[in-house]
Amino acid sequence: MIEQRPEGGDDSAPQRPPRDGFLARAATRSAAVAERWFPNTLVFALLTVAVVAIAAMGIGSGPAKVASVFGNGFWDLIPFTMQMAMVAIGGFFGGTPPPLPRGITPPAPIPPPQR
Repeated sequence: MIEQRPEGGDDSAPQRPPRDGFLARAATRSAAVAERWFPNTLVFALLTVAVVAIAAMGIGSGPAKVASVFGNGFWDLIPFTMQMAMVAIGGFFGGTPPPLPRGITPPAPIPPPQR
């Protein structure tokens, strides 16, 4: 039996989404493998700190000296942290005023959405 479609071109039948290309499927698969098998970046950071501390103590620095140098180096990162905070805040406030979305919205649909 042939199904009648309503007038006006409204096709209410469910449609299958378009199949992803080879590259999109490969990227999705590799991302799933990475999320499952690679540890969090915090694990790498902690292991690196431990390896460097053990190496520093192995060449003659005492644990107190290693901890002191690590603590001083940590506080030296504050200016960089402030710079990155200003970049994030500036990007937020630069992108939220009405003129920018009015300029960005018209060309946004030009590239086809991937998903």
